[in-house]
Amino acid sequence: DTIGYGHKLSVKDERVGTLQFGGLHYPLSEGVPDGIIEKLFEQDVLSAERRACEQWNEEEFPVNYVDLDTKYQLLLTEIVFNVGTLVSGDTWNWPKLAEAILASNDPVVRRESVRSYLDPNTNQWVRLTKRTEIICDALGIYL
Repeated sequence: DTIGYGHKLSVKDERVGTLQFGGLHYPLSEGVPDGIIEKLFEQDVLSAERRACEQWNEEEFPVNYVDLDTKYQLLLTEIVFNVGTLVSGDTWNWPKLAEAILASNDPVVRRESVRSYLDPNTNQWVRLTKRTEIICDALGIYL
């Protein structure tokens, strides 16, 4: 399960029904204070940014993560925040996206950053195009 802005609860927190944070325990049944939710979000975003940076740099692309345009750093961070990773094992999951980022080709970046999920009710893949449009527009990645 998740709380707040998508913070994944630990197995222990789920089992005992509390969120442990900062040495304190917050009963999930009573809700978690907004201030704690905000701190969890900040922590999770920073963690996603670190992971995006590490995974990009491990691929040895010709441009280091910190030298990418900020909009691309934010996009890669957002993908990690929502998907969890940019790689599977030793395989980079986003080769066309990386190529487009390195070429500063925003229309292709937009197209290649669309994610999808398998709808359990229909067993069909659903593309999250509207979500990607909103994110890319907010980051200044235009057609």
